[in-house]
Amino acid sequence: MAVDADTDPPPFRGSASRAPQRIWREQVLVRAAELAGLAAWLRALTETSPDPGVRAIDAARDDEMRARLEDAREAAADTSRWPPHSRARMERAVGNLDAAEAVLLSRSPDDYLHGQLEAIRAHVAAHLPPEHPQRLQAADLVEKYTVPAMPATDCTPINGEDRATLVEAVRTASWAARREQARLRSFRTAVVVTAVGLLLLATGLVLAGASQPRWIPLCFAPQGMNTVVCPTSSAPTGGSDEDPASTAEVEEAIRDTARAADIAVVMLVGLAGAAVTSAAALRRLRGTSTPFAVPISLLLLKLPVGALTAFLGLLLLHGEFVPGLSALDSSGQILAWALIFGAAQQLVTGLVDRKAQAVLDSVGSAPMTADRE
Repeated sequence: MAVDADTDPPPFRGSASRAPQRIWREQVLVRAAELAGLAAWLRALTETSPDPGVRAIDAARDDEMRARLEDAREAAADTSRWPPHSRARMERAVGNLDAAEAVLLSRSPDDYLHGQLEAIRAHVAAHLPPEHPQRLQAADLVEKYTVPAMPATDCTPINGEDRATLVEAVRTASWAARREQARLRSFRTAVVVTAVGLLLLATGLVLAGASQPRWIPLCFAPQGMNTVVCPTSSAPTGGSDEDPASTAEVEEAIRDTARAADIAVVMLVGLAGAAVTSAAALRRLRGTSTPFAVPISLLLLKLPVGALTAFLGLLLLHGEFVPGLSALDSSGQILAWALIFGAAQQLVTGLVDRKAQAVLDSVGSAPMTADRE
């Protein structure tokens, strides 16, 4: 069956001047071009088959492969910005590539499939648990058909049932790989949404403190100093060593001394402490080749958490929650404690870092050693 240029279009190449898109789109287009080239090569090998039934089956598989590749290209080429649509397009593009590759394996000659056996074993082992039946079947078949140093012309023919088993194992592993990507994307989205929510909370507290500084004063009245100390100001309580101010007078002096910028300054210092500890914590977090910027999302989470822990820590000190630290002596001490509390956000977000690393480790080419969900 000759290849007709009218019915068998060349691999999609796109516009020569097309600006690069997101990495996953480029990867899809490159992989689609590779599969289209392999499909053309396989058609050239099998088009001279004397069996019309084989030729008809191969032609139907070729049509299916072209349709899958075209769907993948269309999904990758669609650059509309709405995020939910983007996630669906990625799943559609990668899923169609996986389906096209499965069709390619199902209609490939024995010598090509023999050359792919170790790659199939590695792919299946990376995404299916050790006791998964298809992983065990695929490993047995690879051992069955792999003979060291055997010339390609002497390869054992792979019967139809074993070929179907291998193809289904690849299909299942590819589906599992996409589920891993979906879990990683969901984790990244949860981190980003939490970071945005905490940022809005911190912004609300700053605005509330700016409009009504008397509501949440972060001020202290050190014993024996007859002075009220706030993050950005200080003032006398009106008492003396012989006649100290009453509790009510101290409370009123605290409310009068509180300034609109106090909460904002405390949170800014806490954010700075969080930024420093975040930079140090990222050294333990490996990068990722996935299109989801999980390390950056974690960094964005740490910043509002640091601002809020600085604010909440000083609020606990102001409420005499920590014995022995009920009164700070100067604005410098208040800001220093804000810095410490901001840096202490790592105690909270460190748990998220470990979870993120576990999720990242579950996405990759290393063989699975246990079930991952």
